[in-house]
Amino acid sequence: MDRALLDHLDEGIIIFDEDYKIQFCNKRIIAKLKYSKDNLHNQYIGEVLAESIEKVMEASTKSNSKNIVTSLYDKVGNLIEVRVRVFRNQWLGKENYWLVIKEYKKEKVMAKELEVILENIPYAIWLADTEDNYKFANSNTLTMVNQLSDMNNISNRKELLEQHPEEVYKETLNKDIFKKDQSILRKGIMINEERMSANAKENLTYQLIKIPLFDENQTYQGYIGMSQYNILKQNVDIAKVIESKNSDFRIDQKELDDQLVQSLEFSTRAARIFQGNNIIILKYNENVERMEEIGRLQKSDDRLLTNSPLRIDGIKLVELIEENTEWKVEVFEQKMGCRITKESKTIDDSYIRINPIEYNNKFMGAIFTTYESKLQYPLMDSCIIDKLCQHIAVLFKSIEYSLEIRSELLKRKEIEAEKIAYQEALQLETLKSEFLANMSHELKTPLNIIYSTMQMFELEVKEIDEEDSIGEILSKLERYKSIEKQNILRLLRLINNITDISKMGAGYYQAKWVNCNIISIIEDITMSVVEYVKNKELSIIFDTEVEELVMACDPEKIERIMLNLLSNAVKYTSKGDSIEVNLGIEKNRLIISVKDTGIGIPKEKQAMIFERFAQVDTSFTRRCEGSGIGLALVKCLVEMQQGNIYVESEEGKGSLFVVKIPIHRIDEPQQIDEKDHGDPEKEEMLIHKCKIEFSDVYDL
Repeated sequence: MDRALLDHLDEGIIIFDEDYKIQFCNKRIIAKLKYSKDNLHNQYIGEVLAESIEKVMEASTKSNSKNIVTSLYDKVGNLIEVRVRVFRNQWLGKENYWLVIKEYKKEKVMAKELEVILENIPYAIWLADTEDNYKFANSNTLTMVNQLSDMNNISNRKELLEQHPEEVYKETLNKDIFKKDQSILRKGIMINEERMSANAKENLTYQLIKIPLFDENQTYQGYIGMSQYNILKQNVDIAKVIESKNSDFRIDQKELDDQLVQSLEFSTRAARIFQGNNIIILKYNENVERMEEIGRLQKSDDRLLTNSPLRIDGIKLVELIEENTEWKVEVFEQKMGCRITKESKTIDDSYIRINPIEYNNKFMGAIFTTYESKLQYPLMDSCIIDKLCQHIAVLFKSIEYSLEIRSELLKRKEIEAEKIAYQEALQLETLKSEFLANMSHELKTPLNIIYSTMQMFELEVKEIDEEDSIGEILSKLERYKSIEKQNILRLLRLINNITDISKMGAGYYQAKWVNCNIISIIEDITMSVVEYVKNKELSIIFDTEVEELVMACDPEKIERIMLNLLSNAVKYTSKGDSIEVNLGIEKNRLIISVKDTGIGIPKEKQAMIFERFAQVDTSFTRRCEGSGIGLALVKCLVEMQQGNIYVESEEGKGSLFVVKIPIHRIDEPQQIDEKDHGDPEKEEMLIHKCKIEFSDVYDL
């Protein structure tokens, strides 16, 4: 419940918390006890209550909601006899105790006097019976009815009192809500909540309060209803206001101005109850100590108001507010050295009222309202402008907090990005170090073997005598030549791989597309490695679902892919086992699978095997030689064919490499016939490629 409403009640209200410390006293009880505004805040309730609070609360509970008689101490210690009732209700979002105080002997208020009081309270207030029929309604209730309902044609309160709420709100509220409210009120429970009504134009929110009324016999008689106007149409979208396209997260001032103006919808709801002509919203810029206009709301086309945005000295304005908050426009313009009205027009009777926008006593801006007459500024307008000031102050503070939070998040992201970059650089440096160490080993091994072979050859030449047969000498020379040739091919393979992977990384390695029988190419490559497989005491099985498939591919790259996968399978498969090559078609893609029964790949290592320079086993005592480039090269080659590759493996049970390449053709009249085995130059080239790829397939 709003403080302003409690201050206008005839009863005294003291709200205290679980520790019996006073949180609020309305003006009525403060005046009665002769205290000033803040004297009683956070004081123990026993300072003003003659009896113990526990006794009063117990008596109030036993009296079944009736008022009980007790006494209060005023500031000078005099006892005042009163009737009180204690109940629990929300205050500022928390459960508190409410002490409602009535004078023990009180003169009756005349109906006319009561009506005058209710007319000047800035709320819609009405009295309804047990069937929800209106018994009394102030003029603000009439405004609320026309605002929240679709009727908009109830011209006076007499006509309103003849209407039932179900009829008034039949298009905008569910009639069951009235029965539900009555059920709650009959139990002596007050209703205090925000609700929403939808008229023909929009959804409207309003604060609703219903207080149940009982007679002396505790028979339910009806309720007092109160409703507070919510003139704000919508909240400002802070995410749109804060410009996040740059690292500074600046405020999009135009977006903020537009949303503030739109949030009021001055022409409909506010216009019905607001008596002023204009609202001008100004924000205080601390950097230049100036007030800058950020929004203006005009109830009508006020041709006397200047169109230029106001810019006012902030320090002067604060001093002016401390002196007075209401000024003649002419005097205000003279004191501030600015113009609000057009220079050609001056209205002696026009007034301007200044309401500061503050958050925790920090000055953040101001709202100017203009009036044709000093008497035109009613309590209702005060309530509206105060609420608007609170809303904008919270909005400004929320934007400040959002900017601070986003700035902090940005710093954290930058730190996190630096951390990730450092980790990646460290990982890359580690890979480079491992690669260089591995390359050194890979290069030295064949060179050492070649050098050792040459030394052995020199020793053999020195020791040749007449007793040695020419056949034996030639046999030794042939063996030395074979060892040197194999290791030269190893060096050639390693250099080719390094060169090709570098070209791919730089984008210089491109596919050369032709239409050809890819089944024949893969079969020829597989069959060409049979001799190498036999030497390792392995078997190879080739199987295909389709005998011929002409499609676009790069034959040289397909050969490279297959030779690399096959040599990899041979390296890690034990003697006596087999390697399977299978071809199939699935969803217009050629599926190539190479399966071995080797040592397999641990699950945690499977994601890295296609990375450059990565190896499952990086130790120098590993089972097979390798640079860690082969599978990375295969992945690049497969992707050049617009395909993809993946592995399925279980440690100790072998691995299955699967390549999937899309089937398509290019507009190429020439087609390569891969069935032509009569080309000796081509067969020799394939044998040479096999020798290079399988040059490091041997046991250490």
